[in-house]
Amino acid sequence: MQIFKRREVLTKRQLQRAKWTIGAATAILMVQFVSAEVTKFMYGGTEYEKMMVTYFPRGSITEFTNNEEFCSR
Repeated sequence: MQIFKRREVLTKRQLQRAKWTIGAATAILMVQFVSAEVTKFMYGGTEYEKMMVTYFPRGSITEFTNNEEFCSR
């Protein structure tokens, strides 16, 4: 004897869309988290941990280093 009839809140298509959206959002967040942890810069075939760009009125200078600080004069 069934007293209550189970009513579906979402249609099958809506449920599929919700699952896909949650899965895609999770994948995007994971990629952002992993890429934030592994930020490296490549220049001339060498891998560097830090990059600094200094802008001037007539151009810019881009510096790469694996040291703790950039050299400044």
